[in-house]
Amino acid sequence: MTELMKRRFLSGMSQVDLARRAGISQSQVSCFENGLIPNPELQERIAGIFHCNVSDIFPALDPTDAIVENLLKREREREPVRRDIMDEIESFK
Repeated sequence: MTELMKRRFLSGMSQVDLARRAGISQSQVSCFENGLIPNPELQERIAGIFHCNVSDIFPALDPTDAIVENLLKREREREPVRRDIMDEIESFK
């Protein structure tokens, strides 16, 4: 359970309640509760709703972690294409 989810539960808010107060969709609240990190402006807005610091709710990411995550995601997306190309090359041998 993420800190955001804990604070929302303790405040007696539903995802819809938090979404309305933050000016976002309920699905965005769900994504944030499942680990997606919102942009800094939205982090501030959500922290303000709970009267706490951003760091109390959202874990600080090491910038290199975000870069590595992005690179890994891109590599995973390319892998099926790479396999198809290799299969095609093998078929000509």
